[in-house]
Amino acid sequence: MLESHRLCHIHKQPVGRQNPCPQCVSDMESRPPREDMTAEDRMREMRSLAGPLEVDFQLLHARIEELVGRPVWTHEMAAWDELVQESAQADRRAPDLVDIVSKIPPHIGTYIVQVEKGDEDR
Repeated sequence: MLESHRLCHIHKQPVGRQNPCPQCVSDMESRPPREDMTAEDRMREMRSLAGPLEVDFQLLHARIEELVGRPVWTHEMAAWDELVQESAQADRRAPDLVDIVSKIPPHIGTYIVQVEKGDEDR
């Protein structure tokens, strides 16, 4: 028979078998924003998130995105070490068109169409 409760692996407090740990949720919600953390702090926190899940996935996912500094697709979490390293990078800006186009391999033809203001309906 399945137990109705389990112990949080961090706080060792009983919680419902399928419920998040309230203390872990509170801790995660009160963590500092990315810009107030050093690169080492961000990496340390990212490493700590790799253990058993004690909060709702949506909260964990939002925190990972905060630490990495960009939207993170769930399949990227399979390359956890790369995300940890990326969290240490300096504050990032959103890529612009030049950044994106520069990643296209040279053998692939690229066309950039610029629509002039007022010509959108043509």
